[in-house]
Amino acid sequence: MKASTFSDYTFAARKIEEKIGDRPLDSLKKIDYEAFINGFAAEKYTYNNKTDYYSESRIHKVYMVLNMVVEYAFEEELIAKNYMSKIKEPDSQKKHSDKYKALTDHEIATVLKALSGDLKYRALILILRDTGIRPGEALGLTLDNINLDECKVNIVQAISYDCEYDIETYKQSSRKAIVKDLKNEKGKVAYVARRTLRISDETVKAIAALIDRDANDNKLMKNRKINNTVNMLFTDSQGRLQ
Repeated sequence: MKASTFSDYTFAARKIEEKIGDRPLDSLKKIDYEAFINGFAAEKYTYNNKTDYYSESRIHKVYMVLNMVVEYAFEEELIAKNYMSKIKEPDSQKKHSDKYKALTDHEIATVLKALSGDLKYRALILILRDTGIRPGEALGLTLDNINLDECKVNIVQAISYDCEYDIETYKQSSRKAIVKDLKNEKGKVAYVARRTLRISDETVKAIAALIDRDANDNKLMKNRKINNTVNMLFTDSQGRLQ
């Protein structure tokens, strides 16, 4: 399970427990669930000295967890009806803003200058600059996905992370990088997300330099063979997925 997914589930569970967790399950009706989810959407929270309403995404995840719990209780005949089935997911009252902004050319140049002596991260930043792909998609590139002669990269997979958690403490106990299929925004496998993108001559040279350096690092290549990552463009110093 991804760290963000676990965090979403635990947040939702805590909110539900906080507001209606002391009520017997069979005493809760549609009006109670509706009051809870609408109240949550109207609730403000404070973070970094800023107060605002919860986002559409946060509301959706709490609504989804509550819906799953009530549906399960109904299927197990713990309650008479699935009271969530006709409750509409509320909209967020949060004002939309441009949370993410692209780096300027000057800022990118500053980053690349700082990485002038680091072949791996310089190649990574250049790939991200040229293609606009997600970091996980760049880290998932294999040598087979790269055509230096035609200045192209094929995006067919991504790196994600499989995490385990201590359910008592809600703390992460382990984290492992894994290769996964590309996903669409709803979390389903999306072959349409596979695409071929062009890269600049500068990026081609950076990738070629990285490949050449790694191929001549006997210790790294030995570790990559052990970890079955010989064909990956990016790994850590131990040859593991990054």
